[in-house]
Amino acid sequence: MSLHEAHSTSKNDVTIILSELDRIFQRKCSPPRKDGDENSNTNFVGGLLSAYAQTGNYKLIQKAEEIAQLLLPAFNTPTGIPNGLINPKTGRGRTYDWTIDDSANLAEFGTLHLDFKYLSDITGNPIYREKVEIVRKVMRDIPKPNGLYFNYLNTITGKWVENDVSLGASGDSFYEYLLKAYIHSGKEGLEAKEMYVAAMKAIDKWMIRESRGGLLYVSDMKIQILDQKMGHLACFSGGMFALGSQNLPNSSAVRHLYIGKGFTNT
Repeated sequence: MSLHEAHSTSKNDVTIILSELDRIFQRKCSPPRKDGDENSNTNFVGGLLSAYAQTGNYKLIQKAEEIAQLLLPAFNTPTGIPNGLINPKTGRGRTYDWTIDDSANLAEFGTLHLDFKYLSDITGNPIYREKVEIVRKVMRDIPKPNGLYFNYLNTITGKWVENDVSLGASGDSFYEYLLKAYIHSGKEGLEAKEMYVAAMKAIDKWMIRESRGGLLYVSDMKIQILDQKMGHLACFSGGMFALGSQNLPNSSAVRHLYIGKGFTNT
């Protein structure tokens, strides 16, 4: 396929996407009601923002903002940590039925920052950045035993719920997006970098181990006890550590590259 053909195909794809989104909004539908903030944000808002970055089609931004507006009521909690679920028709948010004590998932609310900040940057509307900066402040200031972030946080009290830690399920994209937020800022977002480096240092110390056969892995931790297994959702982290090694100071880069190679080999 030539570049001209690829560009034409891309334009046609955008037309199809916009047509489908128009149909959805005209029917007063919305992103799936049973979907959480993270999936609605990543799949819809993030997808549209990525398409805009590739095409420059401002209609994609308009649709991304329409969906982000539907998600905003989820942030209406005493702490500003968004509920995991939002009914876009009523604007009522709630946590998942299976969570304990009105808790939100670290991987979900921690994944909103990059897309919401970018949306504010390109629309000039500060509300999206303001919402996720409140979340960032809570995560920066909250006590972290042994430097570790637990997987669940009470949206009302702002305190941790349980003390499970994971670089896989329930934790994964929070860490990934700290690193990517730093890179996206032109490496000026020092807060994101410092939080990422500190989190990886703690995970390296407490959760990364090497098997008797010489395989490097990262274990989930439950009640301060390692599971001694690496979940499949943590497999992305080899690439994350490798990416970090190319964008962090030399004091972290060498170790991060070693971990990235080790996880990928495993």
